[in-house]
Amino acid sequence: MHRRIGTESIRISYAEMAGRVATILDVFEGLGIRSGQRIACYLDDVADSVHMAVACAHAGVTTVPLDPRSSPTALRRLNERTEAVAVFTRPEHLAQLGELAIPTLVFVEGAAPAGTINLHRDTNPDARTALELLRTLRPPASTLYVIQPTSGTTGEPKLMLRTQLPFLRIARLWRFQQLDAVATPQRRIMVNPLTHGTGLLDLWSGFAIGAEMCVPSRPNTEAPLDEVRALDPHVLVMVPRILRALHRTQVSRGEPPGTRLLGPSAKIFVFGGAPCEPELQTLLLEQGVQVLEVYGTSETGILTMMPIGERRVGWAGKPFDDVEIKIDEDGEILARSQCMMEGYLGDETLTRESYDDEGFYRTGDFGELSADGWVKILGRKKDVFNTPLGNNIFPGRLEGMLEQVPAVQQAVLIGDSRLFLTALVVLGKGDRLDEVARHVKEMNRRLEPEERVRRLCALDAPFDGDLYRPVGHGKVRRERKLIEERYKPLIDALYQERSESPAICVVE
Repeated sequence: MHRRIGTESIRISYAEMAGRVATILDVFEGLGIRSGQRIACYLDDVADSVHMAVACAHAGVTTVPLDPRSSPTALRRLNERTEAVAVFTRPEHLAQLGELAIPTLVFVEGAAPAGTINLHRDTNPDARTALELLRTLRPPASTLYVIQPTSGTTGEPKLMLRTQLPFLRIARLWRFQQLDAVATPQRRIMVNPLTHGTGLLDLWSGFAIGAEMCVPSRPNTEAPLDEVRALDPHVLVMVPRILRALHRTQVSRGEPPGTRLLGPSAKIFVFGGAPCEPELQTLLLEQGVQVLEVYGTSETGILTMMPIGERRVGWAGKPFDDVEIKIDEDGEILARSQCMMEGYLGDETLTRESYDDEGFYRTGDFGELSADGWVKILGRKKDVFNTPLGNNIFPGRLEGMLEQVPAVQQAVLIGDSRLFLTALVVLGKGDRLDEVARHVKEMNRRLEPEERVRRLCALDAPFDGDLYRPVGHGKVRRERKLIEERYKPLIDALYQERSESPAICVVE
């Protein structure tokens, strides 16, 4: 692993990592944490999360990822539902957790906060001893690996069960696509937290080929461009909003045309979960970076991938050899493989309803399947606006396009059963709404009349985490009903014949 913190580089060999993992396993043993038990984990610090994720995999312990934006009440409820026997966190999250009746584990150099157990040691077992230990701890692939909270409709998240098998599968799929041959040894960027599928894909596919895992000081859209460039990865797997943030930094600096965005050694960029604007894809292609799209869900893992050397703009590639795809009568994508989720914790009815009679998972996405097996994503089945004229509009697609507009950091479309579409947007510091409107006007020219966004309202702060939150595979969950309730005065103003509010702009 290669960590970058500003101009400082910290390198950790696989042998050293094995020693750190062995130390965590020793702590597990001392606490009586056994295979089959569960640990709630804040996994927003990528480097420390890697050690915990590997230790849990070898111990047969199940991780329960925690969202740092969740309320203390929600966190306590999640611990209760999953029967977690310990929690792994960062010191800055301790206040949010409140008082817990289970051990609290942290990674800190020096003295640990009162009431916590420090996983950091100045000395760890030597490599030979550590590797021998790890080789003896090899749980079966059917061992439950993660209980993944995902969006629910009842106010409580669904708790998805996944075994180790889907993550072992990643190794084979990576080689199936010949991505291991891009460079040897290969450098892989890790900017996706391990709370979601994209981060886990990073981790286990990188381990499968012995890659150098490159970790900047901050994950997600906060990853510093200079650190990403200094780490100089060959392969970058990330959701489009992270690439967009890196590009926004480059543009704000006024760098000369032709300046490489991702560093001199970048060869492959893999994205999924949301559209990536054609302009950014073209920029990478012109700089010699192959752009590959993937498609999958939290419940299924990666289902399709664009083959190296083949490109079809707007298509998400072909199914892997262990995946079957079909399109239902209503246009929904159905998928089947041996690496699906095991179901939802404590909800057999929901688990059963998620599959058809032949065992195909109902993805909730509308799509197309070409004659030669390529898959195209059209939009969400359960996230559809109806217009007074009877047209169906997929808001997620348009919101993805809005968030590709420079300066737009978050977007929520408004307009279900209304005469026209509007949007609430969150802009970057110092960005102007009239400039955003100019870009949206250009975007509208590529859309059907009923799809065009007519008015914009700029919010003075980002959406709260209970209204707008990233979920698995780079997708975003927008709680539309709650948003319409909380922002009702602004939304009403958007649909007034005339509004004097400086936060509202008419696009056309």
